[in-house]
Amino acid sequence: MKTGLEYLANKKRRCYDAPDADPMGKAKLLEDAQHELMKHHWDTFCTEPLSIAEGGKGVIVPGCVACRKLLYTNNQYLSHLALDVLPGILEKVSRAPTE
Repeated sequence: MKTGLEYLANKKRRCYDAPDADPMGKAKLLEDAQHELMKHHWDTFCTEPLSIAEGGKGVIVPGCVACRKLLYTNNQYLSHLALDVLPGILEKVSRAPTE
């Protein structure tokens, strides 16, 4: 009779499914979600046309360039990703047709 440790040592365990054993296309869905998330980065952007020659009154501000949302702190940026960006990504992924 095997002890518990011998049983666990001999048993092959997987923490996750291999991509080739992925019938629902989870790897593709994950890749699409990651691609969408990576579009959002914290940088600076101009609020309006900056050039005075163009009649601009723009100001350089920090925030999410993809959304053009004003964000001043790292915490605000992470909250933006969690509360604004992630729900949209999950909605797109849930509507995506699986193969």
